[in-house]
Amino acid sequence: MGEGDDTLQSNYNIYNTNIDMGIGNDYVYLGGLLVQTNNIIAGGAGIDSIELGTYTQAQYEADTNGIKTALIRFENIKFSDGIIIGDASAFTTVGINKVTYAGVDITTGSDDDIIKSTTGISSDINTGEGNDSIEALTTIDSSLITTDTGSDSIKALGIISNNTLDTGASDDIIISNKSIDDNIINTQDGNDIIDALIDMDGNTIDDSAGDNVIHVSVRLVDNTITMDEGDDTIIVDDYTLRNSIDTGSGNDVYIVRGETSLNST
Repeated sequence: MGEGDDTLQSNYNIYNTNIDMGIGNDYVYLGGLLVQTNNIIAGGAGIDSIELGTYTQAQYEADTNGIKTALIRFENIKFSDGIIIGDASAFTTVGINKVTYAGVDITTGSDDDIIKSTTGISSDINTGEGNDSIEALTTIDSSLITTDTGSDSIKALGIISNNTLDTGASDDIIISNKSIDDNIINTQDGNDIIDALIDMDGNTIDDSAGDNVIHVSVRLVDNTITMDEGDDTIIVDDYTLRNSIDTGSGNDVYIVRGETSLNST
């Protein structure tokens, strides 16, 4: 890439790639996987740093997908589990919009992470502290997702189902462009929003202290919802059936624009 302090960001998978960053103190972010084992990513001359959004230190040492073989002349390496080889300060000043391949289990550090899958997410994800974003262009299914403290968002264009979602304290958002079904959801403290553009069925939701909002565009059925303290709002645009709802103390609002039956509130 020639002389100068260069930044290279790759959010997705790497295929048959040979990169030399050249002269300068360069920064590389690799958010995807090495698909073939004949990739070369060289830091070149200077003090060069690379951040691996998907590979842990253990996977690096095991040369998973040839990742250790592929990296040449990098003085500082940060792994997806937060472990750093070299100078940790090299990773505190670079502003980069990180997108991490979500087909494998992922653990990230305390910074603001963006995890995006062009397909679905069916894996365990722990983003640690920070304002984190997890997004699937299809479904989020059968996953254990923990985001700890920070204002976090979990979004899917498809169904969010059969997951355990623990977003920790702060203001969090969970949105599905379809339905949110059969999940265990714990948003803890903060002003949280849970929004399903079709249905919300069979969930256990513990939406702790804070001014929380649950919105469902069609039906709310067979859910157990505990919202504790705060001024909470539940809005259902069509109908509700067989829900157990405890909004706790506070000035709460419960709006059903269609039929409601066999609910316990």
